[in-house]
Amino acid sequence: MSSTTQSLNSAIILPETRSGAPLEGWPASPKKLYTFDPSKSTWINRTPVTHAPTYPVPIMSLAVATWNVDFMAAYEKSRLKSALDLLQALVTPLLVPCIVLIQEMHDNCFNTLLGHSFVREWYDVTDVSSYSWENFTSNYGTVTLVPRVLAENVVSVFRTKFRGSKMGREALFVDLAVPTEARAANLTDPTGSKQEAQNEALKILRIANVHLESLRGSSDAARVRQLASVASFLSASKIHAGLVGGDMNPIAPSDPGLPTRLGLLDAWVECHAPPTNVSPEERKEKRQAVEDDGFISRGGEAYDDPAGHTWGYQPTNRFPPRRMDKVLFVGGLKAEKIEKIGVGLKVVPETGDDEEEEEEEEEAQEMERSPVWVSDHYGLLARFQVQPT
Repeated sequence: MSSTTQSLNSAIILPETRSGAPLEGWPASPKKLYTFDPSKSTWINRTPVTHAPTYPVPIMSLAVATWNVDFMAAYEKSRLKSALDLLQALVTPLLVPCIVLIQEMHDNCFNTLLGHSFVREWYDVTDVSSYSWENFTSNYGTVTLVPRVLAENVVSVFRTKFRGSKMGREALFVDLAVPTEARAANLTDPTGSKQEAQNEALKILRIANVHLESLRGSSDAARVRQLASVASFLSASKIHAGLVGGDMNPIAPSDPGLPTRLGLLDAWVECHAPPTNVSPEERKEKRQAVEDDGFISRGGEAYDDPAGHTWGYQPTNRFPPRRMDKVLFVGGLKAEKIEKIGVGLKVVPETGDDEEEEEEEEEAQEMERSPVWVSDHYGLLARFQVQPT
C-alpha cells in the first residue's frame, strides 16, 4: 500500500506544527457522512468515510453556496424551507455540482432539512442531529451538504473546535479527492499496480464551513486565531486546493485584509474588484472607510464594496451594513463568478412553526399572517474552476 493510500485510510491530513505546538482548533474530530436510503425512508451512515476512493469523479469545476440562515428569528422551520426552495431553484439548472454551507442551523430544524425532497434526492449531509456538533449543547451550528454525485470523492469529514471560543464555534471540513489527469484517464481499471499508482496521484480539495466569533471585545482576537487555524488546514501538505465559506463577522479594525495576510484569496474581490490600472480619482470613488468592512483588492488597495454587503438590510438596524459573509480560497482554484442570493426574500410562516404561536393558535388564526425575512443575511453563490493537479 502506498504512503498516500495509508494516510488517506488512517488519518486526516493535518497542518504541520512548529515544535509540536498544538494548533488552534486541535484536535480534529472525525465525523460521518449521511445519505438518504429511499428503501428504508431514512438517513443512514455512508461508510467508509475516511478512505482512498476507488472511483473518484473528475472535478473540473464546482459551485459553492453559503448562507447564515439566522437561528434567532421566529419561524425558523418555515424560513429554512424557503431557503432550501430557493437553493433548489438556483442549483438545479447548474451544470456543475454545488456544495452548500449552512450556518446558524437551528437544532429543531433537522426534520425540515432532512425531509426536503431536494436534499434527499441531491445531497448527502454531514449532520442529522446536533449531537455531531462539537458543541452539541448549542441550539445552532453548521451543516454541509455534499452533492451525491461527489459522494465517492469524499475522503474525510471532520470538525475542529476553536479553543477559547465563548460561543462554542468550530470549523467543519469535508475533504474531496481530486484525481490527476493521469488518474482520471484510467478510472475504469481499479486493479493491480495501476490502481496503486493512481492512488499515489490523489490530491485533496478541502472545503471548510465556519461561523467565526461574533461581537467585539475579546472576539476580535478570537476571529484572527480562528481564521488562521482554518487557513493552516487549507494549506496543509497534499491539499491541492482549499476553500472556506461562511459568516466571517468582520466588524473590527483588525478584520480588513485578514484573509490576504493569511494567504487566502477572496472570491468577491477576485470577481468584483476594480482593475488596477484605473486613476487614483476613480479608485478613490470606489473607496469607503476601512472601518466599515474593507478588503484588499488585487492592487493592494483597501476599500469596501457596498454591492458585496450581505448583512444589515433585513431588517435595517443601528449597525452599518457589512460584507459579513465571504468565500475565501487558496491553491488550485480560480473564482469565476460570485453573486448574492436571498436578497429581499420573505416567506409567510406555516401554521405551528413557532411554539409561542401554538399556545395562541386561535388568536393567530384570526390574524392575517405577515411575511418575514428568510434570514438577516444574504447568501452567496460562487463558481470555481478546479485547476489541474
